[in-house]
Amino acid sequence: MPLFGNKKKRDSRSVPNLPRLDFGLTVATALLFAYTLIFLRHDGIALTEFAIALVATVFVFRGCKAFFTALGRVIGTREALERPRNLRKFADQGWQLAIHVVMTVVEWQIFANENWRTWDDTAAMWRGTARAPPPLLRRMYIAQLAVWFYTAFSHKFIEAKHKDYFVMYGHVAVS
Repeated sequence: MPLFGNKKKRDSRSVPNLPRLDFGLTVATALLFAYTLIFLRHDGIALTEFAIALVATVFVFRGCKAFFTALGRVIGTREALERPRNLRKFADQGWQLAIHVVMTVVEWQIFANENWRTWDDTAAMWRGTARAPPPLLRRMYIAQLAVWFYTAFSHKFIEAKHKDYFVMYGHVAVS
């Protein structure tokens, strides 16, 4: 029985059994999460924003998965839909697409608000570092952090283990 809910997909038989590596990656992720909470506790607003971003990430993740699953059923071919794995992978990649598009739009807005100064003159990024970052940039980093932690949590406890489980979990844990 999975740790969270009963919807966990059957793990791939091709995933090697490496409990020490799995435990090490889980501990690394948990330590990074604890460090983040300790770091953010000094700024109550940032901690609140982080908590809100985590909750929002869960809802957005679920909404995107539902949307892309429905979209896959509409645009998928009969042959592709015969294998449930195809629809699941389509929804997983759709979630990634949605997150990357939204973050790109936010980054574009940040550059536009700064008159593209840091785009053309990279040294401008380091001038005046004593001033607080723009609020939109700060919120984008907090949202990215929430997405990162939810992705790690989901990869470990919710999603089925695929052949590339350790590669992807390592990618999430150390990036």
